Amino acid sequence: MYWRYSQINESFWRRFEAGEISKPEIMRRRFEQFFAEFGYDIDPQRFNALYLEMLSRQVPLIPGAESLCRALSDRYAVYITTNGDDRGQRRRIAASGLSRYFRGIFTSEGAGAGKPDAKYWNYVFGHIGERDRSRMIVAGDSQASDIRSGTDMGMHTCWINLRGAARSSEPEFEARSLSQAEDILCGGSLIRPCV
Repeated sequence: MYWRYSQINESFWRRFEAGEISKPEIMRRRFEQFFAEFGYDIDPQRFNALYLEMLSRQVPLIPGAESLCRALSDRYAVYITTNGDDRGQRRRIAASGLSRYFRGIFTSEGAGAGKPDAKYWNYVFGHIGERDRSRMIVAGDSQASDIRSGTDMGMHTCWINLRGAARSSEPEFEARSLSQAEDILCGGSLIRPCV
């Protein structure tokens, strides 16, 4: 069941990234479809609210996450950009102990649009004060909302491909582990430090 939910959820997020559906539709329809497939009579909106609440309490850190965040923050101004639930993301980041490494968090709710929409990125650019996009890099796990949109907006890109997925975009760099991402992002003269 978890495997099937993951497939359904991922398909809705891909449709969101393609601009086919809204984020509220994801929140409503993913569990609606899931429960229909398994024959459960459960209110999908109520369940989604409970799911988001429980998810916001989960703080599983990938091994190497703190080291990467520390190394990046020593060298760059680091921001989180996310389409995740605003309240949940902020709670998770605060509980993770990693918030000290970030200068800000930009959620799709706060921006009034989500990645990969240019409105989202223009909101971020307007708040961080940096205008030279050649001095910015998007490092993320989504080929559409991170890599393709980062490229479209004129930034460097580093795809964090921990699952070894096939490419559907052309990232400037690809990391198969967080230690490899740290080597790529902090090990050379990729971009000038903006700290």
